[in-house]
Amino acid sequence: MDIREETIEIIKKYYKYKEKQINKAEFIKLVCNYFNNIKSDKNINSYIDILIILANSIGIPQYVTMLNNFQEKQIETQDVSMDMLAAIFNEAKLTVSNNIMLHQMQYNFLKLFSKEKFNRYILTAPTSFGKTFLVYEIIKKMEYNNVVLIFPTISLLSENYDKLLQNDEYTEIRKKYKIHTLSNVQNLGERNIWIYTPERFMSYTDKNSNQKFDFVFIDEIYKIDNEFDLDEEVKENERDTAFRLALSYTCENAKDILLAGPYIEVTTKKERINFSFDNFVKENNFKIIDYNDYEIVDKEIIEIKGKGIHSIDNMILDFGNTISRSSKLEIILSSLEKRNENAIIYCKTKYDSERYTKEFIEKHNFNDEKNDNKNNSKLDIYNIFKDHIKEKFSEDWIVYKGLEKKVGIHHGMVPKYIQKQIIEFFNEGIIKYIFSTTTITEGVNTSAKNIIITSDNKGKKKLKHFDAQNIAGRAGRFTKHYKGNVIILSEEFEKILKEEGEIIKHKNYDNVDKNEIDFYMTKDKYLSDKDKNIKIILEQEQQKRDIPDIIMKQFKAVGYSDKIKVYDAINSGNYDSSIRSFIMSINMPKMGFNWNDFEDILRIIGPIVPQNSKLGSLIKNKSNSGYAMLTIKLHNYIKNGYYGLLQYQLENKKVKIDKAIRDTSDFVYNVLKYQLVKYLGVFDLMYRYIKSKKSNMQIEEITGINKLLQILEYNALSDKARLVSDYGAPFNVIKSYEDNINNLREYFDNYELYIKSKIDSLLKDE
Repeated sequence: MDIREETIEIIKKYYKYKEKQINKAEFIKLVCNYFNNIKSDKNINSYIDILIILANSIGIPQYVTMLNNFQEKQIETQDVSMDMLAAIFNEAKLTVSNNIMLHQMQYNFLKLFSKEKFNRYILTAPTSFGKTFLVYEIIKKMEYNNVVLIFPTISLLSENYDKLLQNDEYTEIRKKYKIHTLSNVQNLGERNIWIYTPERFMSYTDKNSNQKFDFVFIDEIYKIDNEFDLDEEVKENERDTAFRLALSYTCENAKDILLAGPYIEVTTKKERINFSFDNFVKENNFKIIDYNDYEIVDKEIIEIKGKGIHSIDNMILDFGNTISRSSKLEIILSSLEKRNENAIIYCKTKYDSERYTKEFIEKHNFNDEKNDNKNNSKLDIYNIFKDHIKEKFSEDWIVYKGLEKKVGIHHGMVPKYIQKQIIEFFNEGIIKYIFSTTTITEGVNTSAKNIIITSDNKGKKKLKHFDAQNIAGRAGRFTKHYKGNVIILSEEFEKILKEEGEIIKHKNYDNVDKNEIDFYMTKDKYLSDKDKNIKIILEQEQQKRDIPDIIMKQFKAVGYSDKIKVYDAINSGNYDSSIRSFIMSINMPKMGFNWNDFEDILRIIGPIVPQNSKLGSLIKNKSNSGYAMLTIKLHNYIKNGYYGLLQYQLENKKVKIDKAIRDTSDFVYNVLKYQLVKYLGVFDLMYRYIKSKKSNMQIEEITGINKLLQILEYNALSDKARLVSDYGAPFNVIKSYEDNINNLREYFDNYELYIKSKIDSLLKDE
């Protein structure tokens, strides 16, 4: 069908839309598809007035400016008719601060916020909606003083911190607000933005229990229900607890709140009553805004089953007798390469993402021509990045082998700064393909047009409808594409997509089994008699020991009985000598680490660590010398950092580089930064409380193991070095801020010099 016929058809649909025979969500898809079909037509200028009217009729004028991505010459506006004039007025209405243009749904949502009332909303919308982008416009409009932005991962914290520091469109915000990412904020400004994960938010509120907030945004709110958690990084399965704790505190201590997530089913249909979430919404005065059906980037679902000929976006592919997924993947990616299109390949596990990458780069006939002259500066950075990976890790690492061919790998055990850089190169068009696990669905912004599905699983579990929607939603980027392709090589992904969505639940607003942590963020009416009795007993045990609430309510992700166990072990006096010795060694100018003393610390916290966790197993398993494997690995990490720990894995475990890096990252990012820091934090709190009571001193005056806790969380002690850690920097760059290293040429490779220079300019006023 040519542009004339396409236009006639869409005009017919336009009049049906005006007569309400077609709803808005459906008409948006039709208009989006129309723009996609005619985007490259040479005669497009002849239809420009119709295009502007159509785009404005659905409230997405950006569809017109997007045409310049596909036209050789800039499109030109013709003489202005009355209809055109109305369209132009609509565009002006949608333009907000700094000439940023919203689409109509964003504008409608922004209008809901008023300074004269409480504003509490739950926004559920497709991944292309621009939820986080909208948050910053809300902050500008409402002129809040104290704002908290809570993101599910350090990677997203880093992305938003980076964005606020350097993007021109956020100049107004960084001029008005002091931005914080650390949990121990020393000096607040007149206006403040805290950017946190749920765990770090709770750490901050532990220390600042009287802090009130004007506005709190919590992203990926579906994580309050553990059944919806896509995160492959955390092994203790407790992210729902952290999210619910953060949400509970927010509801009590913030005026305006926005909870957001993609494709959340919050239905109140009679046949699918959602008691727990309804209770939460009503009791905390939220209003649900559901834009789930408003896909502003269309998705084409293409299922590749069997052999023979298939079509992908008008591209004919002949698979012949090919049956293996990796062979089909090679044919698809070769065809996309001819179109200069990119793709994310979804894999069920970290190992699979590496395996598929290895098979692809071995089979694929790469075009080695130097066709990147248009972006030499970016290519130079790419090359020094590759050299850095080769030098610091190994040329045998699959991530390096992929980068040699401009192929990326993205999963939770790739060091964070490498993940961040791979996404940046992908969005700049240098890397064409990324083989990824569910980490790509955690709100990471990419410019992927195509998502290729290789599995119906995430790890060993079957994907849910929500998972599948979230993964498919990453195909196509608003302002870059009108349509994204979801290319399915697995058996049941399309079937899962078509299933009815799962309803999100909030266990603290339902009469279901609770654990100890839940007792203290659940109203009595949602606790069973058994739970109430256990809670009373715990509070009696607390009173027997004269432990004040202000102590017990810290580290909320650890139960009261566990805190009492740690209190009793320390208070017994059996470990006094070891504790004193350990604290002295930790706080020496050059941090020490006494193995025997630490073994006694493990005897104190060991009983409260889940036995089936990675941390539990590292405490239980002993080396030939009799020390816990945790003691040996932690000593290596403190002494030599990530690289030293990696060398230990390679030399002592005799494993290949790919597994060594996965294991090292798992230990650092999951065991140390998430698990161990929590239990050692409880130890530190109880030790300092007991010591303060016995010595009649303020708890803040007592020296504990805070220095070690900071090393575990940030691998740094100074505020500036920890900020650099949050920014997402290579390990040596973080260390240089910590140690004030000046002889950079000797100490850094070229990539580290580039990042150091970039960070210096961003943090010059810190």
